[in-house]
Amino acid sequence: MSAPLRVTYSTPEDLRQQYETQIALGGLFIPTVSNLEFRESVRVVFNLEFCNDRVELDAEVVSVVEPELAGPGNEAGVAIQFTDTAEKVKKQLGPFIGVNQADERRRAPRRVARVPVLIEPDDGRRLTGRTRDLSHSGLLASIDGPPVAVGRTVKITLDHPTFDEKLSVSAQIVRHLDVEGTVTALACEFQVPAEREKEITQFIDDVQTSEHGRRLRGVSGAIGELGIINVIQVFGGCTRSGTLTVIRGYEEGRVVFEDGLLREVRLGPVLGVKALARIVGWREGNFEFHARVEPSWDEVEPCSLDASLLEATRQQDELARVELAFTPGSRFKVDRKKLDIERSGLSKLEDSVAELAGAGMTMRQVLDVIPESDVDIQKAFAALSDLALIRARG
Repeated sequence: MSAPLRVTYSTPEDLRQQYETQIALGGLFIPTVSNLEFRESVRVVFNLEFCNDRVELDAEVVSVVEPELAGPGNEAGVAIQFTDTAEKVKKQLGPFIGVNQADERRRAPRRVARVPVLIEPDDGRRLTGRTRDLSHSGLLASIDGPPVAVGRTVKITLDHPTFDEKLSVSAQIVRHLDVEGTVTALACEFQVPAEREKEITQFIDDVQTSEHGRRLRGVSGAIGELGIINVIQVFGGCTRSGTLTVIRGYEEGRVVFEDGLLREVRLGPVLGVKALARIVGWREGNFEFHARVEPSWDEVEPCSLDASLLEATRQQDELARVELAFTPGSRFKVDRKKLDIERSGLSKLEDSVAELAGAGMTMRQVLDVIPESDVDIQKAFAALSDLALIRARG
């Protein structure tokens, strides 16, 4: 075994913060320039300066970030996962910050976790998506379809990211995350009967630990530092397979590569090049990449990454030239009498846009519902506006 890796904490608050965000989930990123190898066994020494004590735990290296690959704002170092049991880690470090198992259950901290989720309200719909975060008491999930109303009871089914296991539990929708007039995510609160509490807690603990290990082995950064097109090209061209998650505010998309091809792109309910065209327009946000091909709810034919990026960039460039007074969150008033007169001269797309706008949808909702490209839909909005058939509500 190589020389020990040392981490030092000058206050119990420093230890608590890292315990809750990393250590309790089974691993830790340690800045270092040590010459360590992937899967190498290491001893981690926790120097607790605030009480003149130390704790030693065994681990293995699961990722190495060399100095030349660290990039702006990041540090060289290694990600480790503990080979000691979770109970031993908690027993060794928990007393120094007052953590015990009962406290952790009561706080039910939310952890980042991106796993497939199925949401089934009692009206027969099946909404698919991915969790964004997960705790013993509930989750936040991106959705791939129309939202469920706040207050509705639903059945939640979670897929374990490592094992072929599923968990189903009743939940209530407690909040919507809204972007530009469309719901991008749902917050759900579990309704757990006492007899299932241990089963559900154990399943979620396993998912959180697995997802934390995945994130430690992945690569993350800011979109603004590299540019989103460069990020997609780098990971799509240099890795055989993997999943790139992109996050901007409340929006979260994913780009999946497999065997050198683009397997899937999704941004909320929007798929394919249409979703990619939106993503390549992002100038800020963050990304995460890991070498796992995440399962898809849809059968999608893989396509050329270069050709898809070229078409997405063309659409984004053309979209920038469309002059439109509306915002994505705009709602509209439709002149029905004039629409009936002009309808024979409208294209099928313009007619569809007018009907959906008249039904009370925001422009963003219309863009999401109609499968044509955003640039074609926005041109239809512009044409309807020029004919004075629609106008934004005051």
